[in-house]
Amino acid sequence: MFIITFLLKTIEKRIMKFDSVSLSCPICNEKLEKENKTLHCSNGHSFDLAKEGYVNLLLSNQKKSKNPGDNKLMSASRREFLNSGAYFPLVERIAQLINEKYKDNVSPLAVVDAGCGEGYYMDSINKLVKNTTNFIGFDMSRDAIKLAAKKYKEIDFFVASINNVPLLSSSTDCIISIFSPINEKEFARILNDNGILITVTPNKQHLSGLANIIYDKAKEHDSKIGNLEGENFDLEKNDILTFTLNLDNNTDIMNLFRMTPYYYSSSKEKSEKVNELTTLETTIDFEINIFRKK
Repeated sequence: MFIITFLLKTIEKRIMKFDSVSLSCPICNEKLEKENKTLHCSNGHSFDLAKEGYVNLLLSNQKKSKNPGDNKLMSASRREFLNSGAYFPLVERIAQLINEKYKDNVSPLAVVDAGCGEGYYMDSINKLVKNTTNFIGFDMSRDAIKLAAKKYKEIDFFVASINNVPLLSSSTDCIISIFSPINEKEFARILNDNGILITVTPNKQHLSGLANIIYDKAKEHDSKIGNLEGENFDLEKNDILTFTLNLDNNTDIMNLFRMTPYYYSSSKEKSEKVNELTTLETTIDFEINIFRKK
């Protein structure tokens, strides 16, 4: 019975690629319409779907480097680590917050993962949210979006920057931002009048066990995400999720290491020290905030 229910829910939530989203043209901001495997606007600008099913809406003049965002190694390591279920408590907490917020909602929700990476969080939360929901995700990393689109066929993914989000104004019910930068004005623009922004940032002791191995004197995280309680948002809820993670193999440890900035800032000596580990105990410490659009 559980398997049948799960399959029915998956079918119910499945949407045709880009048929139910409110994408806008990154050049002129007009609505994008789908025709066969192409998205086009009324001004004649067009964007082809890649074979994996995603669309690249990041213009060349919006890039600060040739291949912005997470590289292939970081994206692949994140996928392998997250698929182990190590951060599933975070998935459950976010889904719980969405279910509580929209428990009386009868219309389909439009939920956007801003900086979705390789798609794990978007897909996992989608399976736990009770409402009929159109989930879409974007990231500036083409490598990450390609991985996401190849695996999670029921979710729409596109390449874009948080500084120029190609979505129509007031088209979104909920934005999720997990360990990603935030553009307050753009997020407020695409949210509808009752929209919310859910942010996840590292709290003070996040990955302290790993940091203590890498640094002689590890610093606590500064969990401040900027002043969102100003012109556009009010803080509605603050939540802390803390638990201990025990890893018992070097593969998981190295995947965790490679998906963090620590990997790229550590000396060769410290990296080799982590590479020799077969067990790791570390605190997982998330700060979760819900901001309501004013």
